[in-house]
Order: sequence, then C-alpha cells, then structure tokens
Amino acid sequence: MEAITNDPTVFGLKVTLTLDELRTAAYAGVDRRISAKRLNRPETLNFVRDELKFGKDIIGAIAEQAVAKATQQFWGGAVTEGFAKLQGDVGQLQVRASATRDDLYIRRNDKDNARFIQCRVDEQTVYILGYLMGSHGRELGQDMGDGSFKVDAADLMPIGLLGVPFYLCDTVEIYNKQAK
Repeated sequence: MEAITNDPTVFGLKVTLTLDELRTAAYAGVDRRISAKRLNRPETLNFVRDELKFGKDIIGAIAEQAVAKATQQFWGGAVTEGFAKLQGDVGQLQVRASATRDDLYIRRNDKDNARFIQCRVDEQTVYILGYLMGSHGRELGQDMGDGSFKVDAADLMPIGLLGVPFYLCDTVEIYNKQAK
C-alpha cells in the first residue's frame, strides 16, 4: 500500500466504498437528520431545500466514510448532542460534499485553522477534489449573503499537500494528477 504525503502533483483521489461501507454511511446520515429534527437544530446552509435535507446528510456521511478510508482513520458516523464540538468530521479534518457540484462552501463561523476537504459523491464512488483552510476559503470565496462563502473548485489546494497521508490501494486511487 503506497502512502501519499506532501505531493503537490496529486490534486484529487477517487475512493470506491464497499456496499457495507455505503450502508453504514447512509444509516449515519439518516440518524443525523433524525437527531437534528429531534433537537430542532437550525439548518446551517439556507439554500438546502427541506425535501433535500436527508440527502444532504447522507451524502456528507458517505464522503466522510471515504475520507476515513483513504486516510485510514477511524470514522464512526457520530450522532451526539455534542457533535458540533468534535474537532473534525474525520480526525481533525472537516469534510464537505455534494452530489451535484464541486464548489466548496465555508461558513462564516467555521474555524480559521480548520482544513476543509471538498468531495463529490456519485453513489459508492467519492471524488476527493482538494482542500482549503477555513480562513483562506473566506478570503477566496464569494459571499453568498447567507453566512456562507462559495469557493470555486479551481481554487482548491491539491489534496496531496494536505499534510495527512492518503493510502492508495485497489479502492483508493489518484483521480487528478499534474506532471511535475
């Protein structure tokens, strides 16, 4: 198994989840939405329509599962009242995801020094597209007027520079590589 660390030529990774990994993540996403409803937790992104909120949570959990797999970190799909107090979604990493777009959204109250990874989810295939620090995302991003900043995917940093090793195997491969 090859580890990638500090390689500026690796822009993205493609992670394929097993059906069991996909099921675990999907259930975690459903549990998160139910927990949010039970606690009347306010939505953090206003542009998410009500009928899409379950899907957003499931897609986010699938992306987190993929990042955990690629970095070989534990991921349990935490659903607790203290969820917002965790250091990150996967270890100290924050994971953002969409099934339809590659842009990264940073919230006004996101931590400046947090590392935000953007993923695109296509069923059991997850594309890890790049990352940015929270403060950098707010500097580069377009203020959407709802407390979030939209960062174009072209402005993301190569995932190979994240400072966390990614492990290549038959289900984790380089997705976008630039020549040195």
